[in-house]
Amino acid sequence: MEKNRSQIMPKAVSSLIKPILTALKNQIEKVDGKLQKLITITKLKMTSFKVFQGLEMSLHLIY
Repeated sequence: MEKNRSQIMPKAVSSLIKPILTALKNQIEKVDGKLQKLITITKLKMTSFKVFQGLEMSLHLIY
């Protein structure tokens, strides 16, 4: 949205807004990367939990 507006606004204003937009974009990318890692870790933990749960059920059947 602001990128489109920056094309028609005065350069003095645009030059103030551009660094802020860049900083926000970088922060969003950083948070997105952290979220992706957490999602991956959660999926791995859920898979491990299901495996252990299956093993536990197998042990109950044996004993």
